[in-house]
Amino acid sequence: MALDFEELQFGGMIVTIAEKEMAASITDDRDEEFVKRLYKEYVAAGKPKNKRDWIRQTLKNYFLFVTKPPVWIERTTVPTWPFFQGRPMVFIEQLSVPENEVSKAAVSPDVVLYVFGSRKALSDVAGGWESVYRVVEQVRDL
Repeated sequence: MALDFEELQFGGMIVTIAEKEMAASITDDRDEEFVKRLYKEYVAAGKPKNKRDWIRQTLKNYFLFVTKPPVWIERTTVPTWPFFQGRPMVFIEQLSVPENEVSKAAVSPDVVLYVFGSRKALSDVAGGWESVYRVVEQVRDL
């Protein structure tokens, strides 16, 4: 199978725009399903001349949030926006875990938790679905 240089370049642009302009990442797209899907959409749209603008506008339709985007607290790493079934999950909310007796004894105090969700279709119920959630943790000191 020959490598498609244009598709690789396109994928690099997606990664860069997602990270620098949207506080998002493609790192959880392990099978590159998302990047491949976007490239096919781009080709089907007739390969618009302004590739960057097309990518920006398209990513806005995929990296969704319920009320506001995440504010990542770790500045030294690329944030991990979770994927489910080849698509970015929806950002729901972030919350800080306060430092108190319970958090010091039972969980990690002074971290921020980022909650993401998606719908998973149920094969045994027509039109049915269930919610799937993932949580990303970041530490303030990093």
